[in-house]
Amino acid sequence: MQNKLSIENIKIDFGTEIIYGCDQTNQSIFSTATFKILTNDNLIMMASEMIGMNITDTISFFIQINSSANHKINNFITFYDVNNEKHALNLSESEQNDLWNVLNYQCMEILGKGCDEILDEADGHRFDEERRIMVRTFLEENYGENYKEMFTEEEINNMPVDYALWGEDVGFEKIDRGD
Repeated sequence: MQNKLSIENIKIDFGTEIIYGCDQTNQSIFSTATFKILTNDNLIMMASEMIGMNITDTISFFIQINSSANHKINNFITFYDVNNEKHALNLSESEQNDLWNVLNYQCMEILGKGCDEILDEADGHRFDEERRIMVRTFLEENYGENYKEMFTEEEINNMPVDYALWGEDVGFEKIDRGD
């Protein structure tokens, strides 16, 4: 007998941080936000059935929402077994839609913002990281490892991308901090 996912029993573990990131399929890059889900008997039974062994130890479950055009929620719930091996419980399209609504409701109740707003925050994290990579790449390509002596970490992290990318045009020069 195959167990059916009980969507109404899926609860986000708001005691853990949301993990912001990004993913890529084909030529599309999109932002992601991953939630840890509180373990429940239904998830344990489904995971046990999937891997063919009775799971009695605590395992971690995660669900990821994303800003891709095709999906707003991954088509699976990820879990790690007692050996820290990654597995996935597949979700039907209707389960994905129902789960999106449940997660959205929980986020609104606890965080005061919905899943779309959380994905907007994920976009900000992704763009901040992309900006830092662009700045560091430009500095390294043009100044080698010396750029680390030219600027503090805070200056690099706050440097506008256009300044870094077109720095030579606007007079990029070593800053004398009197060290």
